Amino acid sequence: MNRPHRANSRHLFLTLDFFWACLLVTATLSGAARAQDTPAPPTPTLGAAGVIPSSLITSVALAPEDLTTINNYVAQQVALLSDPANMSLGRNHLIASSTATQPGPSAAFSQAYDSALNGALLVALGNSSPDVRLNAAIIAAKATFNAKTANVASAALAPLILKLINDRDDATCLWAIKAAGNVVVPALAARNPALLNAIVPAVIAHGYKGPMVDEAYQALDPSAAAGNSAVQQALIGQILDLFAKRVAICATQVPDAPSAERWASLFLSNRGNWTVMNASQQLQTMQLIVNTIALISQHAQGKNLDPDLRAELIFTVNKTAEGIDVVSLTIGDASLQAAARNLEHSQPPQFLALIPPLVSAVQAAKFNITAPPTVKP
Repeated sequence: MNRPHRANSRHLFLTLDFFWACLLVTATLSGAARAQDTPAPPTPTLGAAGVIPSSLITSVALAPEDLTTINNYVAQQVALLSDPANMSLGRNHLIASSTATQPGPSAAFSQAYDSALNGALLVALGNSSPDVRLNAAIIAAKATFNAKTANVASAALAPLILKLINDRDDATCLWAIKAAGNVVVPALAARNPALLNAIVPAVIAHGYKGPMVDEAYQALDPSAAAGNSAVQQALIGQILDLFAKRVAICATQVPDAPSAERWASLFLSNRGNWTVMNASQQLQTMQLIVNTIALISQHAQGKNLDPDLRAELIFTVNKTAEGIDVVSLTIGDASLQAAARNLEHSQPPQFLALIPPLVSAVQAAKFNITAPPTVKP
């Protein structure tokens, strides 16, 4: 068995909040480090000078002069991103102006604002500064999150996010994947699959780093497109592709942040997504879940494992088995449910003995899966 690949596993297993906080601080300090003698700019607050007033953000109808105000404002703030002394001020202003307290940003404002951001930030990326690109990705992620939270998400920022998701910098790509999750559904609804098709290749290009895999699975959650089976199918196809690639890695080593695979199991087994899948996709899902459980169970038997890694491997088996539990409820199979629940509440000494009964229960449920693989030495 090869040495486990563990970079970032502890951060992902415990929480991603600290990871994201570090990236945000890095984006701020990278510019500040080059302007040490410059006093830190004041933190903007919504409604303060330099931030678009809430009355415009919540307006359901925009006049031509409103569009001019938005475009000029965005251009002014984006210009600050190239100034080390003011880049955090520009970033914070642009994020703060993407939302408002109740009733939240209007659809008209979000469309206009995101369109202005997309155009201005794409131009700004031309200066090739890593700091500008990272800040652009953070702005895109947070602005699209604000729009999605207010149920006014659009695909206006998709071109910018697509450019950033292909960035060579890990942090920039990671924030771009996070942003993609907020706009991929409206982009697909608008018959624009380019962003969807860029997510998995970006993860591959950055070496399947754990936080990127975790964010990619969440960005591809088919539940976000509930009610639109065509979009759900497109998302399901990408999740299955990433899931299969990660399981292949698991056959030779512990992948970075193995607990990320719980998302694939839980999203694909979700009743609303499961019933959209065809029989071939359902079979593939069951095979990948069983293979994940079997391979991770074998890795968990390793001697001298770091305690945190061992805990993550146990968590991965327990949570991934929940996917089969959910499927058992959908198809009404008590035997399958019992086999899954045994693994949900077990520990490494019992894992290997519980896998053959699970395989038998899956096969008895009319899923013609094959025996799971063993870890290659």
